[in-house]
Amino acid sequence: MEFIKRMSGDPVILAMALPDPEILPEEAIAAGAAIVATGGPGFQNAMPNTLSSPGIMRGLLDVRATVLNHNMLLAAARALADVVDRRRLGPGKIMPDIFCDEAAPRVAEAVGQAAIAEGFATRAVPKGEIYNNLWQSLYGEQIMRF
Repeated sequence: MEFIKRMSGDPVILAMALPDPEILPEEAIAAGAAIVATGGPGFQNAMPNTLSSPGIMRGLLDVRATVLNHNMLLAAARALADVVDRRRLGPGKIMPDIFCDEAAPRVAEAVGQAAIAEGFATRAVPKGEIYNNLWQSLYGEQIMRF
């Protein structure tokens, strides 16, 4: 925990090891961390791959990408950041809710468009198509038909 004390002001700790984080959130906060996130459930700011992986894979598949690179993952991260409920944003809430219905479609769209922009897509799709197709398949009107 000494390493956290040596960091500049308001350090952010991302302890992503599974099943147990490298440092427990309460220990990191006690050592001076402003924000702590973990890879597994059971802690504040859990970052489960269920928020990102489905959208990343859908975006890659829809454009038939040949590569997954850093810029595509950065696009996914930005898409996730965009769906965080700003009214609830704070040190203990930096991720979207696990049941956020916007996460997968937005991440898929962002990753697919990043693959196209970088020249790693073998199928170009218009902006919005990946989002709309995934939204319809997940939440379209047929889901509520009785």
